[in-house]
Amino acid sequence: MKIGVQARKARCETWSDEQVNPLTRGTGEFRGGGRGAGRSARLCAIGVLGAALAFAAAVAATGLASSGDQRPEDSVASKRLLASYTLTQPKGPRIDAKWFGTRTAISWSTGSSHSGSLYLSAAGKRERLFGRGRVGSQRVRWIAPGVRYVFHLYAGSSKRRVLTSFTLSLPKRPRIDAKWFGVSTAISWRTGSGRSGSLYFSQGGKPERLFARGSRGSQRVSWIQPGIRYVFHLYAGRSKKRLLTSYTLLQQKRPRIGTAWFGAITTISWSTGSRRAGSLYVSQDGGRLRLLARGTRNSLRVRWITPGTRYVFKLYDAPISSPA
Repeated sequence: MKIGVQARKARCETWSDEQVNPLTRGTGEFRGGGRGAGRSARLCAIGVLGAALAFAAAVAATGLASSGDQRPEDSVASKRLLASYTLTQPKGPRIDAKWFGTRTAISWSTGSSHSGSLYLSAAGKRERLFGRGRVGSQRVRWIAPGVRYVFHLYAGSSKRRVLTSFTLSLPKRPRIDAKWFGVSTAISWRTGSGRSGSLYFSQGGKPERLFARGSRGSQRVSWIQPGIRYVFHLYAGRSKKRLLTSYTLLQQKRPRIGTAWFGAITTISWSTGSRRAGSLYVSQDGGRLRLLARGTRNSLRVRWITPGTRYVFKLYDAPISSPA
């Protein structure tokens, strides 16, 4: 077949040389003949192209195509979805609290574009102003275990219309907790009294070692690894004679996406579950996916999350050109 293509190409080149003389091109005698020769040359060229395509198809069918013509396997693997997460914050007034050892994050939102006033009362006393604004978040240190705090969110700057309320009462007992933020984990503890304690931990069954001391506290660490079991023990005082409470932390060794709301800010955390980097994409209300971040794990604080809007986060195992 290849010989036939070359022979046809040779005949076209010979005919073209005979019919189109560069010395007489453009003269009146050969002006009409040049157009006819051009048409014939084009028809001949089409025939050569068709024969070449047929030859290429035959080569491909026999499996003789070079490796460079084949689609790379990485382009398929790069579109592998690791994890998906859907976030839709409620569209309405909202108050929330998150405990971090010595501090508690109080967050609120009026659920609209109008400002509001957040008041609180502690242990049944008269309520006082805590904060103003459409959305907000404050970390305070005076939240005491066993005390009942009642928050009221009012519309505007007056106290005429209550939008929503929230009751906070931390249990008066020893406590250990862990919150995941992608690249770091917040370890919080308290003895449940004014007396100091000692927090120890063991990693993967190894002998335990001191983590921190105090009546309460919180530390962010970056050495928590998925698939490894961490056991925390909180002891009374500086010795290990009396155990107050214990806590086991085992993060699953898998891709993961999570969010945490802090008023005007939302924390978006992710992890591929391995040492291989990934790409985090987000779509809004069914729109096109757009790249948010890359890496093996991390945490972002964003302000563009809108209540009532549906956000879909997708984590892929590698950068992709056109995600589905």
